[in-house]
Amino acid sequence: MNSIKKNAIIENKKELSAFSKSFKSEIQLIEALAELLRKMGRKGVQILHGPNEHGKDIIFYSKGGFGERRLYACVVKNSKLSGQMNSDSGVRTVFHQAETAFDTPFTTPKGHSEYVESVYVITPYECSPTAIAAIKSRLKSRSGQVTFLFGSELFSLFWEYWPDYIIFESGTLTKYLSDLPHSFSKDTALTALVRRFSLLSDNIKPLPHVYVQRGFKEILIEYYIEKVKWPLSNVLQKPIRINKVEEFIKNLQWHESFIKASTQNKEILCVFNDLYNDIGKIWKSRFEEYKKIIYDRRNKFEKKRRDEYEKLDKKYKKKYPFKLLSEADYSKTKNQQNVNYLKMETQSSVELVLDKDDYLTKKFEILRRQCKKKYNLVKSEFEIAMQFVSDSDDDDNNNIEPPPKSYREVQKIAQSIPTQINTQITSKCIPFLSNLLDSGLRAVLITGPAGFGKTCYCKWHALQDANNYLDNIRYVLPIYIQLHSIYPNKGDTFEKAFLSEKNLENILTEIDEGPQKNIRIYLDGLDEVPEPERRSEIMLLAWEAYAKNTNIQIVVTAREHISGPYLNWLRRFKLANLSREQVDLLVSNWLDKNNNKINDFNIQLNKLPSLKQIMCVPLLGTLIISVFKNTRSLPQNRVQLYELFVELHCGGWDLVKNIKRESKFGYNDKELVLSRLAGRLHYNKRRDGSTSDFKSCVDEIFPVMKKDWYELLDDVLQDGLLVLMGSRLMFSHLSFQEFLAAKYLTEPQGYRATSVLKMYLRGDEWWKDVLPFYVGMFSRPKDIIKWIKKNKNEIISGTDSKVKSNIEGRYVYLLKALEDSFPKSIDIMDI
Repeated sequence: MNSIKKNAIIENKKELSAFSKSFKSEIQLIEALAELLRKMGRKGVQILHGPNEHGKDIIFYSKGGFGERRLYACVVKNSKLSGQMNSDSGVRTVFHQAETAFDTPFTTPKGHSEYVESVYVITPYECSPTAIAAIKSRLKSRSGQVTFLFGSELFSLFWEYWPDYIIFESGTLTKYLSDLPHSFSKDTALTALVRRFSLLSDNIKPLPHVYVQRGFKEILIEYYIEKVKWPLSNVLQKPIRINKVEEFIKNLQWHESFIKASTQNKEILCVFNDLYNDIGKIWKSRFEEYKKIIYDRRNKFEKKRRDEYEKLDKKYKKKYPFKLLSEADYSKTKNQQNVNYLKMETQSSVELVLDKDDYLTKKFEILRRQCKKKYNLVKSEFEIAMQFVSDSDDDDNNNIEPPPKSYREVQKIAQSIPTQINTQITSKCIPFLSNLLDSGLRAVLITGPAGFGKTCYCKWHALQDANNYLDNIRYVLPIYIQLHSIYPNKGDTFEKAFLSEKNLENILTEIDEGPQKNIRIYLDGLDEVPEPERRSEIMLLAWEAYAKNTNIQIVVTAREHISGPYLNWLRRFKLANLSREQVDLLVSNWLDKNNNKINDFNIQLNKLPSLKQIMCVPLLGTLIISVFKNTRSLPQNRVQLYELFVELHCGGWDLVKNIKRESKFGYNDKELVLSRLAGRLHYNKRRDGSTSDFKSCVDEIFPVMKKDWYELLDDVLQDGLLVLMGSRLMFSHLSFQEFLAAKYLTEPQGYRATSVLKMYLRGDEWWKDVLPFYVGMFSRPKDIIKWIKKNKNEIISGTDSKVKSNIEGRYVYLLKALEDSFPKSIDIMDI
C-alpha cells in the first residue's frame, strides 16, 4: 500500500476508533497481536497473559543486527495509557509490569532461563504526549529498551500484515464493501517477481486499471472405458497362491474406484471395505501357515534327497564297485528332486476355501452382480455422451447451454479415475460467455494453468460486486477466501471453518434472505491445498452451505489437474486464452493508453512471432509488457525471457506467490527432464508424447529416481509447462518445446547441435525456430559464427546452384538471428 493511501486511512478518525473498539477484551487484543506477530514472521510467539506472566503478556523471538536470536516481550493494554499513578493503565502499573518483564527471566520448555532484551508497550488507542512522557520518565534506566506502539502505528501494522482483520472487523456491511479494494490493491506475487528479475518494470498498476474480462471454453474429449475382468465368484472357494493375492486385490480396487467415481452408493462401498478387511485378516493368518508349511516341506525335501542319494549310491556301488558316483548321475537325481519340490511348492497356497453359504462369499457375489449392473449402465452413458461429441461441430455458437447430462457424468468419471479411462482429444470445443457468473449457475469450478489469471478473475469480480452493491445496482455480497488458509476440524460447519477466522458472521446476518440479496463466495486456489483429504473436506463443507442456502453462489478456482468425486456438484469451466482484441486491451491498459507506446510495442512484437503467440497467456503477456515498459524495447535475445517463463512454470510462480507445495523435485531436476523430453519430441518431429517417453527421460537422467517418475510427472503437470491432453503429453506452447529442445542441444561435445544445424542447412525447416534459441545461449557469438560457417562450407560443396542458394539463405537467417541476439557484438554486414 502506498504512503498516500496509508496516511489517508490513518487520518480517518472513525476508522481508527472502530479499530480500537473492535477488541472487546484485553485477552482478545492479546490473541490478535500474537497472530499479527506470526504474520510478520516472528518466531516462538507465546501468550503468557495471566497470574504467572511476570509482566510479559506476549513473548517472541526475532533476529538482532547480526542475525543473533533475541527475546522480546509485550506489555498490552486495551485502554488509553494515562499519566495518572493509580490507574490500571497509568504510569505506575505500566512501569511495574515492564520492570518485572525485564527482571524475571523466562523459563524455556527445556528449563533454561532467558532474559528479555526489549519490551513493547502496546495499546490500540492513541495516547497523549503527557502520558508518554510520564511513562518514559520512570523508565529512564531502560532507555532504548522500551518501545511504545500506539493507535495509528498499530493500525498501520495490521493493515500491512493482516488487512483482512481491518476489513472484516468493521462491524458494518458498508465499511466492509468500501474497504474491499484495499486488500486487492497490491499484487504481491507480481511485486515479488519484479524484485527477483531486474528485467521487469517496478511500475505495477492496481488490478482494476489493467484487468481484461475473460471468456471460457471447454474442450470436448472422447472417453472409452477400459474393460477389466471381474474376479470370479468361486475365487474364494479354491486355494489361491500368494503371488495371485496382489492381482486379486488390484482387480477389486479398480472396480471400487470405478464405483466411487460413478455412484454415491455407500452400501456398495461398505461391502468393498468389508471385503478388504475380512480377506486381509484371513490372508494374513493363512500366510503364516503357508510359511510354516513351506519350511516343513523344505526340511522333508532335504531329508528325502539325502535318502535318495544314499540309495542310489549303494545301488551304483553294487553295479560298479570300482567306480565312484558321477556328478552327472548325482545332478540328475538332484534335479529330479528339485522338480518334485517345485511341483509341491507350486501346489501350496493360501487356502481361502470357503463354503458357498459363507457370509464373505455371499457378499462377494452380491457385489459382483451390483458392479456388473452399474458397469453396463455407465457404459451405455458413455456411448450416448460420445454420440454428442461426434455430432458436435468444430466451431459451436456462443451460448451457455451445457452439454447433455450424460456427457457431464462421463466427464466426472474420467476426471476421478483417469488411468482407467482411455481418451482421445478432439478439435471440438464449447465456448462460453464471459459473464458466466450471471448465467444462473450457482456452483462453478474455474480452471486454468498457472499464471492464467484465476485469482485476478475472482478479485476483479469481487470488486465489481462490492461496487454494484454500494451503488444499489444489484445486491450480491462478495466474500473472497484463499483456500490454503482453511483447516477444517471434525464436526465444523461451513460458517465455523470458512468464516470464523475472518469474523464474517456479523456481516452475513445483515443480509436479508431473498432473490434480490445473494452471497457470492469466491473460494480461490483449491490446488494450493496440498492434501487431497483436506481438499475433499473443504469442498464437502462448501457443498453443505450451497445445498442449505439457496441465496449462496459458490465460485471455486483450481488448476486443471484437480479432480475428484467431491467436485461433482460443480460445473467445470476453463479460462480461455486472451483473444487478439483482449491482448490489445491488456497492452493499452498497461501502457496508459498511450498510442505512441502502444504502436512501438506492436511494431517490435510483430518482429518476434514466438512472443506474439504467447501474449494470449495473461501472466506471460503481462511480463512481456513489463519488460517493454522498463526498457522501451523487447529483447531480441529471447533466451533470458524464456528462462524466466520456464522457471515460472517449474514451480517459480508458486514460489513468488508464497505457496508451499510438498515436492522433492527442484527446478533443475524438472528442467533437465523437460529439456530431454523436448529434444526427444523434436528429434522425432512430434508435438506430443506418451508417459513412456517421460519415464524414459527420467530413467536416462536420474536412474535412482526411476521409481518416482510418475510423482515427478504429476509435479510437472501441476506446474503447467507440460499438459495432459487425454493420454498424451504436450508442452503448453510449441515455443517452450523449441526453447527446451535448444537447451538439450547444449551438450559439451556439440554433436547434437552440429547434427541439427546440418539438417536445417540441408532444408529441414522443423529446426528453424530452435536454432535461434541455441545461438543466443552463448556468450561468445564470434565462435558461433565460425561454427555455423564451417558446417555450411562442409555441406555446400558439390551441390548445384539452386541448393547452394537455399543453403546460403538459411545461413544468412542464422546470422541475422545471432545479430538480433547480440546487436552490440555482431554486425551482419561485416561478416
